[in-house]
Amino acid sequence: VQQRLAGRHDAAGVVSAAAALDKKLEALLERFYQHRAHAEEAMLNYPSQLNSQLAMVELGVDSADSAPNAQQQAMYVTLRGKLDAALADWKSLQAGDLAALNAAAQKAGLGAVQAE
Repeated sequence: VQQRLAGRHDAAGVVSAAAALDKKLEALLERFYQHRAHAEEAMLNYPSQLNSQLAMVELGVDSADSAPNAQQQAMYVTLRGKLDAALADWKSLQAGDLAALNAAAQKAGLGAVQAE
């Protein structure tokens, strides 16, 4: 949106709202997965995020023919809480910042941004 509308004075509010939303989405995205690591070795330089942490719990649980142990259950509860909090923040962004961006876009005669 920012690139498409750069230089359009009638869409300055839309560009500004899109930039603010991008900043918040970047921070939220970092909670879900490590997007800076583009190779397996790069994960050594960045902290693992929810997707990797949940995958490791799943791997541990799937590797045994028994019920998850206490540590695995506790880790799942912890990670599920973090996931629920991140998803709540995503819904808040959709209802707040994204709605504001779409209102600014509509005011400028532009189409809405869809996010799912």
